[in-house]
Amino acid sequence: MPRTILVLLSEYGYWGEELVGPLFHFDKAGYGVVFATPNGDRAHVLPPSIDPAYVDPPLGRTVTSHEVADLARILDESDRLDNPLSLAGWIPERPYTSAPNYLRELEDHNRRLAALDDDIRDYDGLLVVGGSGPIVDLANNERVHALVLAFLKAGKLIGAECYGVTCLAFARGWENRESIIRGKHVTGHCTEYDYKDGTGFLGTDFVRRSRSGSRTATPARPPAPRWSSCTAASVSATASACSTRPSAGTARSSCSPGRPGSATTRWKRRWRPTSSRWRRP
Repeated sequence: MPRTILVLLSEYGYWGEELVGPLFHFDKAGYGVVFATPNGDRAHVLPPSIDPAYVDPPLGRTVTSHEVADLARILDESDRLDNPLSLAGWIPERPYTSAPNYLRELEDHNRRLAALDDDIRDYDGLLVVGGSGPIVDLANNERVHALVLAFLKAGKLIGAECYGVTCLAFARGWENRESIIRGKHVTGHCTEYDYKDGTGFLGTDFVRRSRSGSRTATPARPPAPRWSSCTAASVSATASACSTRPSAGTARSSCSPGRPGSATTRWKRRWRPTSSRWRRP
């Protein structure tokens, strides 16, 4: 089997440049790419990440070039992201201790989880793509944690971008409950680059409290996504962290150069579709 990278995407939106950048380098180096999402639903790009006019609030400038926006849009409109692997159909969840047959279920869980070591042998690395979506369905997803731990145990490359870094922070063994990045220097989001009013997701109906104190809900599909900018680098710079293999058993995380920030989520701005384009309300 040719060299292959497993790319994990959120079903609530990914940042365009953080996918097209690594894909450019994977394709150039001759790697095959397999996509996976939590439930096997197709992932979609966050609209602001394909808008060259979008001004990032913390930076006060645009962060997406026309070239990158076009590449991300073409990818999102293609069929390359169709039919991803489903983590829910692949990796078991640990049973609750309150389950009637807990010990039996735990034995079955451990047997199925052990098979994961064989399942990932055909993959050379794992990439968790960022954007604000991972906060919803990847960060605290125990199937994602199990996958990360399996790649770490096998000494394979693990890359994470933007809010995808939170998956590494929460990935921890059941024995010592210690995060795999504890004691390591990790590139992430600092408070200075966090949005004052938050971040956004595709296809949610989250209820939030407005500044006036009233409760409002974001509409479900068709999405009127709230969003976060998670990168400001060029395509090559975005993927650079995925092109170098660390030593065995090393977890590596990365954000685009110049765009650190906190994984804290707050709310910023609403986008809504007008025909096939997105505009500010």
